[in-house]
Amino acid sequence: MPTLRASSTVLGCFVALLQLPAAAQAAPEALAEVTEARLQAAYADAQAACSKALGGPLDPAVPLRLVASAEIAAIVARENLPLVKLRQPDAEKAEAEAAQIGKQLGPAMYAKYSWADQTFLVVAPTWQKIAVALDRPALTSDVGLRAVMVHELCHAYDDRKFDFTARLQTAKTSEAATALNAVIEGHAQLQARRICGQNGWMDGFTAMREAVAQVPASVGKGGEAALLLARAGAASMAFAYHDGEEFVAAVLAADAGRGAARVFTAPPTDQDTVLHPEWYLDPATRPAALYDAEPALARLEAWLGDEWRATRMDLTGKQIAAGLTLLPQADVDAFVRSVRAGRAVQAVPLDRPQSKSVILAVMEFDSAASAQRWIELAAELGRRKDEAMKTGAVRIVGGTATPVAEDGLVGHLQRKSIRAGVTKIEMATLDAVRDRVVVETVISGAPPEDDAHKQLVRELLDAVTKKPAKPADAAKTPPK
Repeated sequence: MPTLRASSTVLGCFVALLQLPAAAQAAPEALAEVTEARLQAAYADAQAACSKALGGPLDPAVPLRLVASAEIAAIVARENLPLVKLRQPDAEKAEAEAAQIGKQLGPAMYAKYSWADQTFLVVAPTWQKIAVALDRPALTSDVGLRAVMVHELCHAYDDRKFDFTARLQTAKTSEAATALNAVIEGHAQLQARRICGQNGWMDGFTAMREAVAQVPASVGKGGEAALLLARAGAASMAFAYHDGEEFVAAVLAADAGRGAARVFTAPPTDQDTVLHPEWYLDPATRPAALYDAEPALARLEAWLGDEWRATRMDLTGKQIAAGLTLLPQADVDAFVRSVRAGRAVQAVPLDRPQSKSVILAVMEFDSAASAQRWIELAAELGRRKDEAMKTGAVRIVGGTATPVAEDGLVGHLQRKSIRAGVTKIEMATLDAVRDRVVVETVISGAPPEDDAHKQLVRELLDAVTKKPAKPADAAKTPPK
């Protein structure tokens, strides 16, 4: 599958974002072995099914190639380089970052349509390991092989029709690239669902779909911290495949004749639009954000200085929810519904990027009450993390939690000491609310003293500006 990597998006691959457990080297007896003969037979069936459903065979045909992880990693790096350049203007650094993406994803990638080389790539041993790690024998069954291949061939058909390379050149921001990736994956999923249903391969399609966002059970052995990271990765994949499919299905239902061409030639430019296809179909229905977070992001970047690399990004309630699994589901659902807009910036030092990090999130809610409710949820989440992360490879070994209500600052401050192996990491989080806006800072490695941290957050809240009312809105506003 193509998989764009915007802040971490890769255009086109089935990939587990987690390291495969060492124990998953040998397949259990019940798991069908992924052999070249089986792959070739499945590919012939998938090609025939797609030809029948999509108006004829691809000409020229897309060859199937069995490759090693290193080769697929190199292709991922090459295809992601233009996307990395959206946020990294330095050519040398961009190439290094793209290479790192390939290095990280290559070992866990098992099937990919490469639009750059017009080929379908398979790493058979990895396919086998993924099925074992996720305990999904259906992934290597006959219907599983065919379902994955149909999805990849749908990418090939879409590429021939809409030209992925040209589409990528229209994505001017990482947010636009992430939204485009959801269109690419979502359309392939929708087509694959139909074709697999026509051919009796739905069990394989279901296994493929569920595997995309599944966290291997073995990850739980690493403790709650490992699970939090894994869930975030799974949520990112679910956005592209699950939410992307729902978005495309909604647009095609409203515009069956031109919908497919529309989503590819005029794709959504942010993740929130993917989550709300009605906004794409009628932009006037989108609630207007009242506040501009960009000055706050700029203020944090200025506070950090030139020795840090900062990356800005959109933030959706659904993304944040991936880290809220310790909270009651009803509270999480209410939170997701209440978020109107979100922006974030993540920064690391240029010289030692693993040593420290600073994250700022600015969230606008549908009401001041909803914003205040987030402060309460953040405090409760901190308490539950303290309990859940007492053990594990990464664990909380100490900390404090303090309500804040002073000098115009209302919120909750948490400091935690975290042990990761032999390394001890200090972290401070401050959530503060003003009207319907919440600012959250997460500073790890060398967090500032409490008073300095509070002053920074005051400045960040001050920097969030209210957008001028539109003329129509201004006319409705009574004079003061």
